[in-house]
Amino acid sequence: MPLTNILVICQVLLVGSLVLVCRKQFPDMPIHVHTHDTAGTGVATQLACAEAGADIIDCCIDSMSGATSQPSLGALVNALHGTDLDTGINPNQLARYGSVHCLAAGHLCCDLTILALVCMMELVAST
Repeated sequence: MPLTNILVICQVLLVGSLVLVCRKQFPDMPIHVHTHDTAGTGVATQLACAEAGADIIDCCIDSMSGATSQPSLGALVNALHGTDLDTGINPNQLARYGSVHCLAAGHLCCDLTILALVCMMELVAST
């Protein structure tokens, strides 16, 4: 295994361990983890953090996720579906938001964020 892959795996494990230590040290403090998916390990990182006790993990609608954005919402929802950490979001409902970026093309970044938030509120309200 190339050293770069080992370093990425270590990073995921270390971040999960950091959340675990913070959770033990500060049991009542909300832990919010924000990451980007530049190395392609954002989903694994956020899953490790959720399993370690993070209260909030940032993610992004699939069509706008990955690379310099946040990890995929669909990947996280599907990975956690049916587990103790189930988000309560129906994975089948996420598909209708797959082309949100097409609706918002040409708008400012904050408009994309607002549109994504509106979609998420609609998703949560419908579950």
